[in-house]
Amino acid sequence: MNELNIPEETKKLLESTSRMEELAEEVLNLKQFLIEIDKKRCSNMEGLALFRKMDSGTNLLWMNFGEMFVRLPRKNVYKMLEEDQGSVLDLVKEKRNELKKKIRELLELQPKISDMSPIVQGLLLKEQEEILEEQQDY
Repeated sequence: MNELNIPEETKKLLESTSRMEELAEEVLNLKQFLIEIDKKRCSNMEGLALFRKMDSGTNLLWMNFGEMFVRLPRKNVYKMLEEDQGSVLDLVKEKRNELKKKIRELLELQPKISDMSPIVQGLLLKEQEEILEEQQDY
């Protein structure tokens, strides 16, 4: 086959742009995933809060599993919610770290923030604010 004669600088620019698009898509997908998992975290928090308000005399509780309701002992339901909440929080932390890593890599590829899309700019600014807050906590 006859290979196109593309200058090296153009090849590098094409690779860099392609990688930036890939990273931007990954960032947006991670952000959407974090939104979805946050809904689950909030739902778990609501369930755990209900336990604090609920009459402790109730021994069996209804629990929804997809399209099915099951009656389980109170302590089992509470334990399941606590464990699920713990795993959700761990997953959120892991995905946020992954998101920060990808945003930093994106910023290294395109250090001039004004050339990026407004969505990515907003994510970068938000990450920078979170980093500053983390540093102030120490």
